[in-house]
Amino acid sequence: MLIKASRVALARRGRRRAALTLQMVWRAAVGRRKLRRRRASAHATISNAFRRLAALRAARRELGNRRVQRAAARQLWAVNHAAACRIGRSWVRAARQRRAAARVQGALVIQSNIRGFLTRERCPLLAGGKTAFEYPRRLEECAIPFEVGMAKLNAKGKADLAFVITALKTDRSLKLRVLGCTQHTEAIPLGMQRAKTVLDFLTSKGVLRQQLRAERCPPNTVGGLVEYGTCAARFVVVQSILLPKRLTFAPNSAELPPNAPPMLEKVVRTLQAHPTLRLVLEGHADAWELQQHELSSQRASTIKRWLRDNGARCTVDLMPCGGRCPVATNLTAQGRRHNRRIELQIRMPQ
Repeated sequence: MLIKASRVALARRGRRRAALTLQMVWRAAVGRRKLRRRRASAHATISNAFRRLAALRAARRELGNRRVQRAAARQLWAVNHAAACRIGRSWVRAARQRRAAARVQGALVIQSNIRGFLTRERCPLLAGGKTAFEYPRRLEECAIPFEVGMAKLNAKGKADLAFVITALKTDRSLKLRVLGCTQHTEAIPLGMQRAKTVLDFLTSKGVLRQQLRAERCPPNTVGGLVEYGTCAARFVVVQSILLPKRLTFAPNSAELPPNAPPMLEKVVRTLQAHPTLRLVLEGHADAWELQQHELSSQRASTIKRWLRDNGARCTVDLMPCGGRCPVATNLTAQGRRHNRRIELQIRMPQ
């Protein structure tokens, strides 16, 4: 029994020693694993620090290069600005001399002799890079597409009209004729509906009503046959004869105003110098007048009769607009006087 007890005691001691040995080995392995993790974390921290330092040095170099480029660009801009100012001053002097010569000769200024392009005296260097756009020419190259048989704007048409809105807001003196086009298989009134749709969209985006005229594009014929046509709306820049003063009328009257003959004499001379032009007399009325459409038509007829009686032999068309296109408010007497007017537009022969 004694031997057996001693053996059991020795076995217990051996198991304890083995357990202690395993525990020590496990602790040593865990310590080594933690040490490796600490070393890897330290290595990653040092690597990230070096990367940030390298990125900071690269950013400093890039910043220095940009400062050098910005200084060079500023110096180049100063040189170009000085040159532009010199050219602009000479251009202003030349423009003043031309205007003085025109006043002496009594000639009128026709905005354009080229169909579809508004010629303006500008210095591109003074206005900046964006005036490289020829707004009127680009406007006339723009076509707003419609679906066949429809007069509703689609997403592409609304996106294309963004440039038109920008151009008209940039230059409030710019006026456009919105021409609604149709295919040969579509109903003719659909062209006018498309033009009015485009006009309503533009006015809803802040374009002035006086800058727009809605018209139906007449179909082109070749040898007596109607061309295929297109489902779109186009734009044509309105070309006007600039008078020294606005040609206005008395309230509810179509009689020729006293200051009209001197200005109309210049118009007659201009039309005699350009017999191939087609003149359109656009009559307007204020919002407080009665029978605005008929009154604006009578005013345009009065001007046409005077031009015919004094030697104008070109084609003269009438376009009564009533009170749809005011240039001033109708809440004041002065604004209503400006709205009772006649505008003279030039149409080049087709």
